Amino acid sequence: MTVDAGVLAHEDAELLLFGRDPAAAGREGAGLSRTGLIERANGGTLFIDEIAAADAVLTARLVSLVESRQVLPIGAATPRRLNLRIIIARLDGEGTDAAAASLRDPLWHRLGAVQIAFPPLAQ
Repeated sequence: MTVDAGVLAHEDAELLLFGRDPAAAGREGAGLSRTGLIERANGGTLFIDEIAAADAVLTARLVSLVESRQVLPIGAATPRRLNLRIIIARLDGEGTDAAAASLRDPLWHRLGAVQIAFPPLAQ
């Protein structure tokens, strides 16, 4: 399952990624239940492209996901266990110190990040 930067920057990013429990949809009248993209990736690989587009709250939820290997859909009473591989990508701009930035990023740290630097195509 691939998640791109457009989803991470969307106002409903948490709903799209984590989903909504059917019981919560009925209680709040907030629409239908939805299986999140993370839960759909269960048993496979979740690739999150351009993680820098995610806000701090969403990043914190992703850190929790990585640590616990459980997803808690919006309105759910109990978390759901997951078995998945997580790969994240980030495009570093010119002149940024990618190594220093990644050391401060808790998500990169929790993933045990292996960095692969690709030079620009012109090189």
